[in-house]
Amino acid sequence: MLGRDLSFGSLDNAAVLTTLNLEEFTPTGQYIVAVEVKNIRSWIYRSTAELYQLLYKAAQLQLDHPTHRFVPVFVCRRAQYMTNQMAEALGFYVISTKRQYVPASVAGRELDEVNTELGYDLEPAPASPPPALVKHFTATLQSVAERTASRWSVTAQALVENFKALRNDRLSNRDREELTHELLDIAADIHDNHRGTITNYGDLGTHQGVTTASVLEDDVPF
Repeated sequence: MLGRDLSFGSLDNAAVLTTLNLEEFTPTGQYIVAVEVKNIRSWIYRSTAELYQLLYKAAQLQLDHPTHRFVPVFVCRRAQYMTNQMAEALGFYVISTKRQYVPASVAGRELDEVNTELGYDLEPAPASPPPALVKHFTATLQSVAERTASRWSVTAQALVENFKALRNDRLSNRDREELTHELLDIAADIHDNHRGTITNYGDLGTHQGVTTASVLEDDVPF
């Protein structure tokens, strides 16, 4: 990517996003969108290891290419509310598909039975991208790209080592909780030092609980 191999891990996808002034149809900005997709059953919380795989890669890219504007995008089945709040504050973008895709060949009675008996939301992978997913990239992301990239350029420098530690899926629950608290505390300091650039850290809550047990699925507003 950008003329070199990614020694810290490959991305699932990437694209160049050019934002437009819709009145004059002139470009207003250009951003590199780094995409990671996790088609897994588990909800994505602020402490989930899979999330930090993307954040570490995107932070390394930002440090290697400081003049470029990056927008990290994480696509998953379900993200918990506080994950979305953290994304807005730190400068990345989360897409919850609210469904989990399986190969199209799996469609039929057996799939229906699994969904009915287990309460799953498995769907055969569509032949073309779902309209709701397309809208995120063609409309919503356009409107927040500048804000997101600006926040990410600050976040990447301050938190790259925290991202590296939290991407380790072998951490104990206690270590993961402590590291997540540390990340949120540093994020709060970033807010103090870059007031006006990064906002909404009050929504992160540095000591409101970061483990998957802290919020029940029924409490999540989706």
